[in-house]
Amino acid sequence: MLALFAGRVSESWQIQRAGIAVAAYFLALAILALLETLARVGPHAAARFRWSANRYFAVILIANWLCRIVIVHIPGT
Repeated sequence: MLALFAGRVSESWQIQRAGIAVAAYFLALAILALLETLARVGPHAAARFRWSANRYFAVILIANWLCRIVIVHIPGT
């Protein structure tokens, strides 16, 4: 995350591929909270967005975890 925030995206990607997804997730939730505060998004729409975002985020983290397991267990790597 520190490399990503410092603008070193490729280094961040090499260190932890899920870091970019984590940053995007929290940025999306922060923007949603701001829009809710400004009354631009209703509570039902916000709840639907959060539900979808949580599911997509979980899928991304599980996929990243599975990829890391497969890469570690490949002989010769």
